[in-house]
Amino acid sequence: MDLDTVRAITDPLERAAAADRLMWERPAQGSAARAVRREAVLEAVAGGRAEEEVAAALRVEVRDVVLLTREPVLPGWAVPRPRATAPPAAAVVDLREAQDLRGGRDLVPRG
Repeated sequence: MDLDTVRAITDPLERAAAADRLMWERPAQGSAARAVRREAVLEAVAGGRAEEEVAAALRVEVRDVVLLTREPVLPGWAVPRPRATAPPAAAVVDLREAQDLRGGRDLVPRG
């Protein structure tokens, strides 16, 4: 069975199961078959199929079906980390233009 044949299956549960088998039988088509399986699972759940029924068709646990129906999260994108910010541009001072705030003297002698 090839990917086009799997995509042509009308029943989403049968399509998901066939895509799952294809993932293991033809590893070169694994990522494409994985996408077809996920779309079929989403279609089945949206069509009113119970998660237990989908899990039984795929021979997986219900929690696996729940994971398949969630939005994918890319590694490192789940929780953005705060970054150390650079000082504002105004804080960068040209010492040739700077003056001592205490007495108004130039920091760098002009000459």
